[in-house]
Amino acid sequence: MKRSVFLKSTIYVILCLGFGALAAAVQNSRRVTLESEVGRRESRMFDRPIESVSISKRLSDKPCRINRDGGWSGKRLWVDNGCRAEFEVRFRGHGDDRWPGDKGSRRTIRLESQDNKRTSRYIGVVRDLKLTRKLSDKACIKGWSWGYDDRRLWVDRGCRADFEYWERK
Repeated sequence: MKRSVFLKSTIYVILCLGFGALAAAVQNSRRVTLESEVGRRESRMFDRPIESVSISKRLSDKPCRINRDGGWSGKRLWVDNGCRAEFEVRFRGHGDDRWPGDKGSRRTIRLESQDNKRTSRYIGVVRDLKLTRKLSDKACIKGWSWGYDDRRLWVDRGCRADFEYWERK
């Protein structure tokens, strides 16, 4: 009886530690979509140093090779040469993506792609960006017809929508 209770307690502790480590690892990484036009480098700055980057999914016909068509330096992730991809970005240290003690505010913005052309607007450093209301008949797909790159929200391919985000002050 005592052995059974000890064994169950031990398994419970191991599972809790394992899930805690998994939660910390998930919290310390983020999936990011970044796209470049041929001949134009695009980048995105984060609030803490990047430890490693891997390509989760290539979205372009062009090659996406780390340290050639995409990579990172310090807090900046970049792509070039027509590379479009989803990246798994792992950060150094730990913590969540909030700004403790920071005075921020929730904002809403409407952005519209006219005649299927790309348009963008500077919105600064933000968190929790999400599409809240689609206004167009065209598809609004994150990373394809809308996204956030280097402090700019963009829409393309006829996407028209309202977005909400947390603005850092």
